[in-house]
Amino acid sequence: MSDTFVMGPRADFACKKCGDVIPDLPVACVRCPICNSKRGFFRLFNAVNVMSGKTYKVGKFLDKKLTPALDLKSSKEQGAKRFETAAQEALEKAVEKATPEQRAAADMPVAKDVKYQPQMVGAAAALGMLKPHERADNRQYIWPAIKRHLKPIWHDKK
Repeated sequence: MSDTFVMGPRADFACKKCGDVIPDLPVACVRCPICNSKRGFFRLFNAVNVMSGKTYKVGKFLDKKLTPALDLKSSKEQGAKRFETAAQEALEKAVEKATPEQRAAADMPVAKDVKYQPQMVGAAAALGMLKPHERADNRQYIWPAIKRHLKPIWHDKK
């Protein structure tokens, strides 16, 4: 046998009954060592998390796999920023070269397109918009599928 004793993971705990914070107890501890209470005895996650070797390997693997996607994302963001700055510079140059009449026309408010605003329609109104054969299909096929009342095709045949 080995003379060395390996300590398992340890953490700080608190007890509501006795109101104490007990430092450095084994993680598997379920009762307060002071008052022997099980209820209200909980672990405090206030210590620094030390990563294991497995976590490091997983992180290293993920870094290798995610590097191309992250590079692509950052290049797209940089391209968008370059486009914005180039557009701003082009606008400033166009304003400098424009005549006062053109500048006044550019300052005029432009009517914006009105976007479609979706409206909520009740179930009865929605069914009323359907043609009779569409309502029959809804009643026969769609509604039973939604409500999980499916019957095999051969069910009605005798």
